[in-house]
Amino acid sequence: MHNFNQQRKSCISGRLVFHLILVFLYLALIACKIAVMNVKDWYKQGSGTVKWKGSLTEIYSSGGGIEEKSYAWLSNHYCGSYSSSCYYDCGNYEYYDSTVACSTFENLNGGGTAFIVFSSLEIVFVLAMIGFSIPAAHANKKYLCPVILFSILALVAGLVSFAVMAGTAMITFSDSCDETKSHLSSQASSCALTGPKFDLFNLLYIFTLNLIFWIYLCVLKGGDKKISQAQNANVSMTANVQTHQDQVQPPIHVFPLAVVGPHVPSDGIPIGIPYKDA
Repeated sequence: MHNFNQQRKSCISGRLVFHLILVFLYLALIACKIAVMNVKDWYKQGSGTVKWKGSLTEIYSSGGGIEEKSYAWLSNHYCGSYSSSCYYDCGNYEYYDSTVACSTFENLNGGGTAFIVFSSLEIVFVLAMIGFSIPAAHANKKYLCPVILFSILALVAGLVSFAVMAGTAMITFSDSCDETKSHLSSQASSCALTGPKFDLFNLLYIFTLNLIFWIYLCVLKGGDKKISQAQNANVSMTANVQTHQDQVQPPIHVFPLAVVGPHVPSDGIPIGIPYKDA
């Protein structure tokens, strides 16, 4: 029984240490997700005077042909009041068609907003998972289902945020994003800079971390089953030993008092025999 208790304490201690490591890794994931939303370099596009670089929400560097404004402002500008078929140096074919500019910045604005929303949801789900994992570390099984649920939701939110951002920006991981120099009939692709690459790393990070966590839960479940079986076996063995001791213990015989004759004390009157006075 003493060895069993020692093994159980050792198992629980190892479980707590591993949970602390996982919590630290998930907190690091949250820090990375916050950092990627604040990265300056996200996209670049065009060449010459219509070359620009932008963050998740705005253009911060331009060759002069595009205003250094937020994507929201640019989408309103080119989808609304701006009606010319081209801008800046149309004779040298360095231009955006207004329809192309409208769809480009409208998509970048919508994609950036969606990315921030789903990334924030991912952070909330990871924090909820960490909160439920603390009591789960103490072998409280009723908290395991919420932990698994929130880990899946966090992964889905991360996938959606990256997919929406990549789809709306039409990102490419090559360096050839100078399509804006020629006549375009649709949105041009954007070259991915640090932001999309960093977020792709985060996506692989949370997928790998969740995979390790799910495998750990399976091992944990198997370990709890073995502990339960060992505990039952220990109780059964204790009961068998007690039964065996009861069987081998020699019976205690109670012998009846021997019936003996009357005892005659020194005064000559036998004890237990009636007598008459002289």
